[in-house]
Amino acid sequence: MNRFEAIERALERLLSSCSSGARAWFETMEPFESPGPRRLYPARTLRTLHMVGLSHFEASVLLLRQPLLSRTADEHVRALIELFAHAAWIGNVGGLNAPMTPRQRALCLELGMAGALADELDVLSNQLHIHFKPGYVKDAARLRQHFARLHGSANCGCGGYGRRHRTVRPTLGALTQVQGNARLASATLLYGMWQAFSRGVHHPRLELLAAEAPGGAAIEPASVAERAVTRGTCSSSRATSRSSLRGVPSQSRTASRPQPSSSCSRPLALPNRWTADADRKLHLRDYRQQSHETLDKLRLSHSLTS
Repeated sequence: MNRFEAIERALERLLSSCSSGARAWFETMEPFESPGPRRLYPARTLRTLHMVGLSHFEASVLLLRQPLLSRTADEHVRALIELFAHAAWIGNVGGLNAPMTPRQRALCLELGMAGALADELDVLSNQLHIHFKPGYVKDAARLRQHFARLHGSANCGCGGYGRRHRTVRPTLGALTQVQGNARLASATLLYGMWQAFSRGVHHPRLELLAAEAPGGAAIEPASVAERAVTRGTCSSSRATSRSSLRGVPSQSRTASRPQPSSSCSRPLALPNRWTADADRKLHLRDYRQQSHETLDKLRLSHSLTS
């Protein structure tokens, strides 16, 4: 086995660990019990972002295992970065100095999501005359009104519309401007990847296509190094999203302490706060060690071939 085959096998093992790790994280958040009316936010909002992020994370890992399909993982990584931007803003991490309390920031995002759904359904039902089950459109409008009432006293700069998708760019940009120890090490990488992957969603990334091929383009399998870089960005956005929970009071971060015999750890728990059995802790340690070893090998390979 030559050196490049060994590196490719190491990446495959790492991707397998990522997939099993994502499924383990799903288990740590079930079942969820409400921490109480005043503490439901931001706990519920962050849990929602985390669970959606895990879905995109595992989807991107599955695509990265297929060299011809791995470039389409960019769209999932872009979604992960946007989820990270919202979570970082709610948790006030990376030196953002976000306004309001974590609860009101979470409610601002909830209002934005509810408003986006209500606006979408308004277009689909009233302009395109697409029919939905009775009460669905009205329920979405009531949900927006509910969060508008909860968020109305915060004097937020959202103007009553809530936090929308257009806030992702300024949040990522603000993270790159932070100086000192509060700055996130991955801030520049995440903003750059989001910029590139956003273009890829709307337009073909021509630098990844062979323009001299018949028909003007051809898809080439992604290299091991390219797949590893995408995987690294994917993991960075997921890991830094979890770090946003550190800026939230512990009562909001966890719903309840499970019984010692439970196979699930606390909802929304961070890796170093796992209360699962020793096997899970050992798996997490091995996963981290394998990640570092594989990335070190890839860096060495790149330096030798460049």
